[in-house]
Amino acid sequence: MNILSLSMHPILGTLLTGGVLYGISLIYALYRYYIKRRNLPYKGKHVFISGGSTGLGLCVAQMLYQRGAKVTIVARNEDRLKKAVEHISKKGSGKAQYFTFDFNSPDVTDVENLLDKAESEFGPIEYLFCNAGFSQPNMFLEASPTYFENMINTNYLGYVKLSQPVAKRMAKRRSGTITYTSSILAAITCAGYSPYSPSKAA
Repeated sequence: MNILSLSMHPILGTLLTGGVLYGISLIYALYRYYIKRRNLPYKGKHVFISGGSTGLGLCVAQMLYQRGAKVTIVARNEDRLKKAVEHISKKGSGKAQYFTFDFNSPDVTDVENLLDKAESEFGPIEYLFCNAGFSQPNMFLEASPTYFENMINTNYLGYVKLSQPVAKRMAKRRSGTITYTSSILAAITCAGYSPYSPSKAA
């Protein structure tokens, strides 16, 4: 019996697939962090981060602020945004500002207005980090259609409706970088994440 047969051992196959994907992701992350990042001069550049008040978005904002970037963070909760800006500003030579905004299927005009306000203070957006998103585990048979729609609207369409107008502005200047934040659950899902995983894979 071949114990590595994926058809005979689906659990082992899942673990092996996950290990390979994790290894590739780790190598790429190290490459971006230690090598390619040297070619990304953030000092004095406008960095726009959706979902920048907590978690990964806040960490990115803090790191780039310390490297002299002009950081715009955007999220729904104003209290968290205020605390985030205070936290970010404790160390570094950059600048920071915040705006409240809901990325659950936003109106395109509202997005354009948000970008205009952000750029009026810090200049053209050179780096966009699409990071806003959420996950509320729920079983497939129990989740309502609205639950799936909210996941797609925020975790996928929210990214699209933000990044497309930014990309158009970048294209006119022939300059800019856009980064999407996904999840390992986009490649390997588990019980309770059937609404979340497809939205992150998208």
